[in-house]
Amino acid sequence: MNLQMRPSKCFLYETMSRALSEITSGVGVDVASGNLKNRWMFKTELYVGIDINETRLRSGLKTHPTPDTVAAVADLRVMDAFPTGAATAVVSTNTLHHIDRTNRVSVVESLVRMTAPGGVLFCTTPLDTAFPGVLAALERSFDDVKCVYYRNVFSRAYEELLAPPGRAERGAIAATKPFRLLAWVVSRLEHLTKNRPAGCTFAFILCRRKSSPASESFSLSHLPRLDERLYDARRPPPSLVASVRPPG
Repeated sequence: MNLQMRPSKCFLYETMSRALSEITSGVGVDVASGNLKNRWMFKTELYVGIDINETRLRSGLKTHPTPDTVAAVADLRVMDAFPTGAATAVVSTNTLHHIDRTNRVSVVESLVRMTAPGGVLFCTTPLDTAFPGVLAALERSFDDVKCVYYRNVFSRAYEELLAPPGRAERGAIAATKPFRLLAWVVSRLEHLTKNRPAGCTFAFILCRRKSSPASESFSLSHLPRLDERLYDARRPPPSLVASVRPPG
C-alpha cells in the first residue's frame, strides 16, 4: 500500500513500482529525480538520479549512501552528455508537464536515445495538445507502448478539496495518516477509468522493447565530479549556445 497525499499519486506510484519490480539488471535512470525519492522502486544493479537541483541530489545521496546509487546534475532539455542506448530503464514522472509543449517531444526523444535496445521507458505526460506528438515519438521507437490514464474526476475532486496547491493548512490535513489512507481508498477508483482517456488529465506511458540497435556502455567517467558519487552533466541550452556564437 503506497500512501500519498493525492489519490492520483497513490495510483501512479503503485503502478510504476509494480512495473519497475520486473527489472532487476543493468542501469536504471530516474530523470528529474529530486532528492532520489523514487530510489526504493528501482531494482536495477545501478541507479542514476538526474536533476537540475544539485542541493536536492546531495540530500538524496546522503539518504542512499551505497555505491550502487549515483547522481548527475543536468538540464532535462540538454541530455547529450549521457551515453546512447545504455540504460535498461529510463523513468520520468511528474516532469514533462513542466516542459513547454513545443519542446516536449524533443525531450522525450532524448529519453528514448538513452534507453538501451530491448529496454523500457516509463513516463507521465499531460493529456494536452502535445500528447499525440509525444505518443507518436514513443511508438516509433518501441514495440510495445501502453497508456494508463489517471487523475480522473474523483482524484481531482479530492485533491482540489484537500490538497490544493498553495493551501498549506489543507495540505497539513491531507498529510496525516488517516487522510493518506482516505486518498488511497479514493485512488482505487482510478482503476475504473485507467483504460480510457475520457475524464482523465494525465497518462502514464509504459514503453517496452526498444527496437533501435544503437547502444553504448553506460559510464559517467567522462563527466566532471562534484563529489564521490555526484557528476556534473550541465550543458547550456542550444538557444543560449546560438546566442553567444560568434558571427561567421
